[in-house]
Amino acid sequence: ISFRGHKKQSVCGLSWNPDGQRIASGANDDQAIIWDRRRPDRPQLILRHGAAVKALAWYTPTRASRIDGVACCRSSFLISGSGLGDPHIRFHDVDRGSGQRVHEIATDAQVSSLAVSADSLQFVSTHGNARHAGAQFYARIVVWSAANMQPIAGFSRHSGRVLSACLGPQQDVLCTASADQTLALSPIWSARTSKAAANKQPSRLDDPDIVADSGIANNNAWMCALTVDVSFDRPRSGSTCW
Repeated sequence: ISFRGHKKQSVCGLSWNPDGQRIASGANDDQAIIWDRRRPDRPQLILRHGAAVKALAWYTPTRASRIDGVACCRSSFLISGSGLGDPHIRFHDVDRGSGQRVHEIATDAQVSSLAVSADSLQFVSTHGNARHAGAQFYARIVVWSAANMQPIAGFSRHSGRVLSACLGPQQDVLCTASADQTLALSPIWSARTSKAAANKQPSRLDDPDIVADSGIANNNAWMCALTVDVSFDRPRSGSTCW
């Protein structure tokens, strides 16, 4: 099966819906496209952005799931994140035909990857280059509450921008790849529920209370994770704790 529709631009993001039928692709033509594998000859939906779309993830709600306080148990959503010209995270309702944006979050750095927790209560974003020096989101890993779209935790694992990330087989460890030539493995989800975390709305991602209040600070696995140097001239690995 072959899908064509990205205006002769490089495809830089892919995500397969858990239903096994739909695939989302993002490209340098500033679009995310949803395809039905049963109809590869034409896009099901075209979602336009203001910059290249690399970060894509499917949000499949549970019965108790809410997006920004609104019940959403009967729809599937595509979460997309775009580049420096349009550094937003967006939720699109794709089951009702129009791909309507139901929520968006403004950041100040490229959104390089997205992933959703198995219980659909939290999601994580990783970030690359920023618009300006001192940007909150540069090279950050940010865990969000889906219930109110507020950050639960924000932290750095790399000295360079985060290029890509994926969840492990158990969906509880995030592997991040960075321009600093390292990979990092971090247990990712907050020990508290998104509902509990929703009561805390910190103003900055580098506020130490974000991690402390999330319950993550009490998780020894979170505080000590593996970092691997993958540069060809000096391969080595070690445990990094903070």
